[in-house]
Amino acid sequence: MILYGNEKALSELGKLLPDSKTILLSGPWGVGKFLAAQQAALAVADLGDTITHRGFFGVELARYLIDCSYARAMGTKGKAFVVECDEFSTEAINAILKVIEEPLPNTYFFLVSSVELPSTIVSRCQQVHFLRMSPPEIVQALVATGMAFALAEQVSHAGSVGAALKEYSLGEVRTNVATFLNAVHAQDMELIVKATKEWGRLEVEVLANKLKMLSITDPEHRQDYFEVALFLQRAATCDRLTLVLAARNLMQRNIL
Repeated sequence: MILYGNEKALSELGKLLPDSKTILLSGPWGVGKFLAAQQAALAVADLGDTITHRGFFGVELARYLIDCSYARAMGTKGKAFVVECDEFSTEAINAILKVIEEPLPNTYFFLVSSVELPSTIVSRCQQVHFLRMSPPEIVQALVATGMAFALAEQVSHAGSVGAALKEYSLGEVRTNVATFLNAVHAQDMELIVKATKEWGRLEVEVLANKLKMLSITDPEHRQDYFEVALFLQRAATCDRLTLVLAARNLMQRNIL
């Protein structure tokens, strides 16, 4: 996959390899740090092992990485670890200090973070800092994923591809919710079923919040809106049956 923007950071990363064994990629969320780390890891590990992790970095994972770092590599060049450190426990950070400070031969660590890490970690790493992306860079990256140019321009102010995709996704969710409410108003059950075909938990949460807002702006039907919103939030699943029941409930109350 092609990386857009941050040419300086990518150049610095390339110059550090293969001599530097522990590298911290820092900067805003969604600008391509993790992808850059993955590509660098594949390059240095060659036919060896590459282990990646995103999400909470806890002590059990830290111990697992330590064990893997001491295990013999399968390939010709070695092992590379790519670890996202946006959420972490102090115990996990402390556990890996020694192994990242004195990595075994042909073993590489790429730490990726959008937050400030403890100085004990930072001081043991070569740091490559990524910056916010410009609107033209974001547009270029989004168009490459298949997004229409006009839509890419609308979210290009977000500062990163990740943030732009998140904003686009939320906008799409709001459109889906508006379509649902219009279908309820028209009492078009066929359209309701069609509109909710691929809904997930996010759409349900946005719908519930929208109904709560309506309960504030329409005092006459406050209780009606609030009860349906509560039904959605308490639902164990966000399947189509739940949404159809909510739609029927709204239609029976005749409040849209």
